[in-house]
Amino acid sequence: MAFKDPLLNAVSNLARRRGFIFPTSHHYGGVEGRYEYGPLGTLLKQNIAKEWWRATVTDKENGFAIDSSVVQHPQVWETSGHSKVFGDRWTRDLLTGEQFKLTKGEKVKHLQSDLVIKAPSKKEAQKWRNIIKQELAPNARTFTQGTDITMRVESVTDSHIILAGNDGPVHVVHHGYLAPGSRSPFLHEPRMQGGLSYCGDTSPEEMAEDFVKIVEDNSGASRATLKQLFTDKYKERNRPLRPELAQAAFQQLNFVCNSIDKRFPFSLAQIGKAFRNELSCGPFIYRLKEFEQMECYHFLETENSERHALDLSIDRLSWWRSLARKRSNFKSVELDKDDLAHYATNAVDIEYEFPWGSEEVESIANRTDYDIRAHGEAYDNTFHHHDGTRSFVPHCVESSAGLDRAVMAYLCDAYDQRNAASDTTRTVRPVLSLHKRIAPVKVAVFPIVHNKPELVQIARVLAKEFRAAGLYTMYSEVNSIGKRYVDHDEMGTPYCITIDSDTIEKGTVTVRSRNTMVQEPMLVTDVVGALVTFYSRDDLSAS
Repeated sequence: MAFKDPLLNAVSNLARRRGFIFPTSHHYGGVEGRYEYGPLGTLLKQNIAKEWWRATVTDKENGFAIDSSVVQHPQVWETSGHSKVFGDRWTRDLLTGEQFKLTKGEKVKHLQSDLVIKAPSKKEAQKWRNIIKQELAPNARTFTQGTDITMRVESVTDSHIILAGNDGPVHVVHHGYLAPGSRSPFLHEPRMQGGLSYCGDTSPEEMAEDFVKIVEDNSGASRATLKQLFTDKYKERNRPLRPELAQAAFQQLNFVCNSIDKRFPFSLAQIGKAFRNELSCGPFIYRLKEFEQMECYHFLETENSERHALDLSIDRLSWWRSLARKRSNFKSVELDKDDLAHYATNAVDIEYEFPWGSEEVESIANRTDYDIRAHGEAYDNTFHHHDGTRSFVPHCVESSAGLDRAVMAYLCDAYDQRNAASDTTRTVRPVLSLHKRIAPVKVAVFPIVHNKPELVQIARVLAKEFRAAGLYTMYSEVNSIGKRYVDHDEMGTPYCITIDSDTIEKGTVTVRSRNTMVQEPMLVTDVVGALVTFYSRDDLSAS
């Protein structure tokens, strides 16, 4: 796993070396858009999910959990609109070759009198200017100064940028946005990405037989007709995998209300796998074909939905920041109308400043009664809540967070480098300053040497006591004590406990802090209680 950005490369290498994340089917060349979690990565993911459950269900009076099927009836996605309009528009910069989500660029309508394209070097600027003059906008007036290529804009229409030309105006087709970074208007025709993925019992051989039979049975049919016949046949034998978890909650709302006897407002939450047919995956585990979502659906009365969406976005931003080291790297961004999903009237994204730029980790969307009414109309039975005096169709405000994206965000947030003057092989070494509540390993216990049975015995017993107290604990006696400290700094372990000669003579252990590297003695009889108290404190301390 090699990436252009040094920080991203360092994080991904550490994640693999320390057993957080591995590429799927590595020995067979890997599978695009799919990764697997190792021992530490699984614990980190579970700890983040546990904190999310606390915030949405276990600490809430009106929060309830559900767990729905990955495969729903195909009509569900027709009714919800996902089979037609779900996904993001992606494009490619014709100058740089880079692919990106269309709405990440600067809006064309904000262009002033000059269009300035930014190249990474003078040599590249000259190369781009030649491409523009020969292929993309012949006859347009272009001026190069340093790394900037400047073109005069005469006007902007809904579909074209009108540039000043040598023999009159030059019309350049635009798609509403400029490429981020380069500010190039020369973009490939956008394509939808993130549509439905399918699963089924149809083998490649059976699909080929179906195709041959359709062609033989419809001799002379047009290409479009053959394509439609094969698509219909494929849909018969394959079911869509859910691109989101939410639709089950809307379908089962009546059953849930009857079972819990709860008045509005209340929320339903679930964590589970989702699948999307992404055309461009990455970087690393940010955008995947198979991923895990944390979704919470807040059902409430109609007139409260707009205010609730705003309050929820503030609450969710606070949650993300509560587990972060660099809190300001998380921010909320209100989406423009053009960027909204088909079911939302307004939405706010929680974004994290990743090494390559700011990207969404969670979205809070006001879905109003769109989904409930859509399913109700599909089977002619729209859900209405009756409170004794009136009847209404509840609205839904949804928060949808990516669990894999949370793992990546907190790995990037926690990654740091520490001076290692005593290490002759390198000047700096990595450390993961993970928040105590999500750190995979809470405590590491070592005997200072492995060849003294009395120290080994005490260390093993102490590690067992920590586990019995509910703290995930690792025991190690391999390598020098300094190397073990370095290993657990990379794993993100907040505290290491060393059993040494003072344990025998004075009844104390050495407690070493990951963040400060300070080593302090503590009575062996007190250390378990002290760390249990530390981890049970619901504060913002990361160590």
